Amino acid sequence: MSADRLYEQLQHKEQLNTLNNQTTKPVELKKIEIEGGEFSDNYYNSLLNPILSTSQAIPLKDLNSELIKLREHLQYSGLFKDISINVDLDENSLIKISKNDFFHEKGESIPIIAKIKLNQIPQFKFSSYSTSTDYDASTGFRYLDPNFLKNASSLLIDINLNYDPLNKTLNKKIWDLTILTPFKNSPSYRAIFNPIISSIDAKSWASHTQFSRGGFLGIQKNLSLDKNNFILTNGVSIINRTIGDISNSASDSIRADAGDDVKIGIISNLKYDSIEKIGSFPINGVKFDLTNEFSGFNNSIDSISQNKEDSELNKFNKSVLKFENYKSFLNNNFTTLFDFQIGSIHSLDSNKSIHINDRFHLGGNESLKGFHLNSVGLKNGNDYIGGSSFFKTGLTFFSKIPNISNKSPLRLYNYINIGDNFNYNNNLEFLQKLTQNSGDLIKNSAISTGLGLAYKSPNAVLDLSYNFPLSDRSQDNAKPGLSFSVALNFF
Repeated sequence: MSADRLYEQLQHKEQLNTLNNQTTKPVELKKIEIEGGEFSDNYYNSLLNPILSTSQAIPLKDLNSELIKLREHLQYSGLFKDISINVDLDENSLIKISKNDFFHEKGESIPIIAKIKLNQIPQFKFSSYSTSTDYDASTGFRYLDPNFLKNASSLLIDINLNYDPLNKTLNKKIWDLTILTPFKNSPSYRAIFNPIISSIDAKSWASHTQFSRGGFLGIQKNLSLDKNNFILTNGVSIINRTIGDISNSASDSIRADAGDDVKIGIISNLKYDSIEKIGSFPINGVKFDLTNEFSGFNNSIDSISQNKEDSELNKFNKSVLKFENYKSFLNNNFTTLFDFQIGSIHSLDSNKSIHINDRFHLGGNESLKGFHLNSVGLKNGNDYIGGSSFFKTGLTFFSKIPNISNKSPLRLYNYINIGDNFNYNNNLEFLQKLTQNSGDLIKNSAISTGLGLAYKSPNAVLDLSYNFPLSDRSQDNAKPGLSFSVALNFF
């Protein structure tokens, strides 16, 4: 290194030290330099104008406060894994008296520049995925642009098709669009628009098909900026639903919901997630999801003009809590998972039944292992009609495989899960049953245990298990033996 270069660096360091020590000295922000990030001019103007307009002759500590707000604004976008903001002397605005010496006039503000470096999270806009299980297969296509309007708005399009090889039919088709747009002056708030269309063949468990089209419009609030996601969402949902293609053997409960109806609801959701992961395998932390829905639906649309009573909304309140707690020990060689779910519907019209699409169903690999999809609990004839309340809990013990690194997302596991659904007139009756007769409740519920192999990474998820139903209830459709699920993501 040349002597001139070394001297320049020492001078620069001395200038920065002087600047940092003068926290009350007036400074003037001359320029903001940004490296990385792709935003529109309008977004940059709304982002930077507040700090540029207040940067005339203000103390350095006040400018630092404004820069912290700017950093938070960028963090709320969720686009960057690292954001660094530094201030430096603007040497072009200082009076130069020699090659390496600068000074500012006494009493004048110090000219500085702010340098922002944005390290963006890699994004794959187009992707496809597939899932194969022992009873069906699905494929999907996803388009995600987290900055599609160049203002930190995100766009997600997800199309999913599910195939039943036994009946050779597409038993599920879903088209889902989600748009999130941040508020201009309050980036922790986002407007959310989520239209969705779905078609489900439910004949394997309830003798009918379901078709729905509707959407959700609301506001989302990010309550935290650290790694623990804390998100509150409130909004309005409107859905037009059709129960059709009723089988000849369908029960009275299914026939009662046949035809079209419209459901209008106010939905609130609170999510918290502090899960730490190896790959995509959770090792420590807590996750919970609390949803409350106040809704009403009418009877068949065709009868609205004919019968005033049918056009009135059947009102209900629906609450669901989901909780997971992961805990690892012995250098992450072993992990325990405790999960608990509970939900209840309180009908505000005592003489009206709850629509089958709103009721709680249990069964399947993603719900209650050891039982067929939606085939646990309450039945009417041969149809599983779900309940107005439910509970499900389980304990899983994961262990590292010998001779494989504990950083690998491949684990052996043992599990036991318990659950059931019920019909109660109100939430109070259900809570009394849970608290006063919990022993009988568990003993009389659907129970299964098993062991398996799990692998979770961003590109692949494997679940291979052998299940042993422990309960022997005539109303349940148990599924003992081998079950598997393989999900793959393609970028």
